[in-house]
Amino acid sequence: MADIILVEDNDTIARTYAEALRLSDHLVRVATGAEALEMELATALPDLLLLDIGLPGVDGLDILRRLRLDPHTAELKVAVLSNYTDRTIVHEALSLGIVEYVEKGSITPSLLAGQIRRWLER
Repeated sequence: MADIILVEDNDTIARTYAEALRLSDHLVRVATGAEALEMELATALPDLLLLDIGLPGVDGLDILRRLRLDPHTAELKVAVLSNYTDRTIVHEALSLGIVEYVEKGSITPSLLAGQIRRWLER
């Protein structure tokens, strides 16, 4: 079982992915944006952070840059789960050391749950 923080502002998407991850025996905490994520990270670092790029107020790439600059979270395993397919965004996320960039439309919640173990082993 992994401790996962899912950063997703769309309530329906968050519930759908969180439920699939819980059914795969993962502990899932949902954060709707940067402030909620900061509170979750202050509680405990997760085994994996699933990060959306399109968030209100601050985008996921800005969050990822901040995480990498902070010694406490610099090595945190992060996978991006986003609708953005722009190559520039994907390249920047990969250059910031994520374990995977997944387009939401290309993966079902149950398939995502199946990928978690592989990402954690990286």
